[in-house]
Amino acid sequence: ETLSFTILNPGDYIFRLTQVSDCGSYRVNGLCGVLPTATIEVIGSAQYCPNNEPSLLANADQFSYSWQQNGTVVGNEQNLSSAPSGVYNLVTGDANGCLSLAAVVETELILILGDFNADGVVNTADLLELLSGFGCMANCEVDLDGDGTVTSADLLIFLTVFGTVCSVQG
Repeated sequence: ETLSFTILNPGDYIFRLTQVSDCGSYRVNGLCGVLPTATIEVIGSAQYCPNNEPSLLANADQFSYSWQQNGTVVGNEQNLSSAPSGVYNLVTGDANGCLSLAAVVETELILILGDFNADGVVNTADLLELLSGFGCMANCEVDLDGDGTVTSADLLIFLTVFGTVCSVQG
């Protein structure tokens, strides 16, 4: 039978193994050396415009990398080339199997009012989507004033944001 466990903090550990037969027990000492904690570098901006997702880089030379987004493994390389909106953490490991949890980073897509096709600009394509929903009376996807319908009030709001381009303040 195999028993496995994950050690997230470096240090000395004592494992007590008991044999199945009644021959007694014995100890095995394990040592997990101190791993430097990796830091996460955001390449680009953690807040980003559509079509401009940041990438993440682990600033540590380790044996293994496990990128997790919202609890799901999404990569196993030092660089995570695409980091859409979410919370990311990084677990690194050395050749002995010792693990270290890096800091957490969050990325966020910037949404623009009226940018229905999420291309980063409020333009004619978005106006056409608004007009196609004009007259909708319930659960309207292009409702801008939050009243559940698409009316001239929504069109007036749209005209005030027409031409807006997504930008990230650095």
